[in-house]
Amino acid sequence: MLDPKIEGELKKAFRQNVLIYITMIGSMFVYAGVVKYIKRSTPQTGQVINLSGSDANMFRNVLLVVAVLEYIFIRFIRGKALSSKIKLVPVSGTKSPFSPPVRAILSVSIMTYGLCYTVVVYGFILFFLSHVTMNFYIFMVISLIFFALFRPQYSQWQEWIESRGQ
Repeated sequence: MLDPKIEGELKKAFRQNVLIYITMIGSMFVYAGVVKYIKRSTPQTGQVINLSGSDANMFRNVLLVVAVLEYIFIRFIRGKALSSKIKLVPVSGTKSPFSPPVRAILSVSIMTYGLCYTVVVYGFILFFLSHVTMNFYIFMVISLIFFALFRPQYSQWQEWIESRGQ
């Protein structure tokens, strides 16, 4: 059973986390709208940058490998950062309404979402380089899958706090 003060902090941090999560996913759909608008309104000739098909495919494949490596990196970092073996020490001079354990899980979650989000940015960049909308959508779907795999779950947060003896 969690201390009532910690549980209150955890609920507040979790609400903030969910808001960040939803905002990041929502912004990916803004990117999709931009891609659709640019594709519809930009003529195919006269583009400043236009990778050839083989260059675009090679670049896409490299970015797909990077996306897979990011997934592995996220799993590794989350495992290490949320390990009960790591001692959480508050950073001097920081102002936070949360205790170190709650701040740690919130920070790890936001870092995870940032890494999930970079995948859609790869697709956005690749779209600008190749003007192939499918390149963007492939990376957007991968990013959405990553967000689904690492979605906020309050029960996980509680288990992590309890495993630390808070």
